[in-house]
Amino acid sequence: MPACLAVCLPVCLPSSASLHACLPVFLSACLPSYLLMYPRVFHVHTHFTFRHLIYPNNGHNLRTVSSIYSQVFQRRTDGSVNFYRTWNEYRDGFGDLNNEFWLGNTNIHRITSQGYYDLRIDLEDFEGNTTYAVYKNFSLASQQDYFRLSLGEYSGNAGDSFSVHSGYRFSAKDFDLDHSGGNCAEKFKGAWWYTSCHLSNLNGLYLNGSHSSRAVGVNWKTWRGHYYSLKRTVMKIRPMEF
Repeated sequence: MPACLAVCLPVCLPSSASLHACLPVFLSACLPSYLLMYPRVFHVHTHFTFRHLIYPNNGHNLRTVSSIYSQVFQRRTDGSVNFYRTWNEYRDGFGDLNNEFWLGNTNIHRITSQGYYDLRIDLEDFEGNTTYAVYKNFSLASQQDYFRLSLGEYSGNAGDSFSVHSGYRFSAKDFDLDHSGGNCAEKFKGAWWYTSCHLSNLNGLYLNGSHSSRAVGVNWKTWRGHYYSLKRTVMKIRPMEF
């Protein structure tokens, strides 16, 4: 039996299970895994994108953006969406799924709690240079643990500006959970798994490249440093390959 079915069957098979209970699990956990194992069955290409619904605890539908091999949960492209937001807004998600958005920490937790996932972060600067970072076994804890970040092994060419944040809780300007003497989210104009304070700040201010204020932009320290705000970032997950 494919491993993904071990997640789906307990939810989808009971007679009491509704379509609302079964569909989101299948689309976010089973289908990507199945396609990784049996791509010829569907005759699809890796650039194909689809949108589906998952169902948070409050019962409201949330459309999410996926590709065959990945589920996008964060995207920055042009500064059209304000990312300097409250903890509850990051909990629930915001933005435009066709452009800039944050999927919502509750939804990221719900997806990553269904199995093991790799995280890939794609970065681009205003000069057209690109780089990436991959982390094995990415997950977010539940709201009860303040969406604590968990990361495994790093690989890529961007340099590792994220592992230092593993094990920390998610902070925003109105809910300070970092380990500094102040409020990192307020000081660096973002929302993130701040330590005291950060090597990456991908939800920071969109500042169009070089900036004079330290570490307040869309920063990845090991690539362009704390004084350069990136043009494009994408954070996406896929079922982990063993």
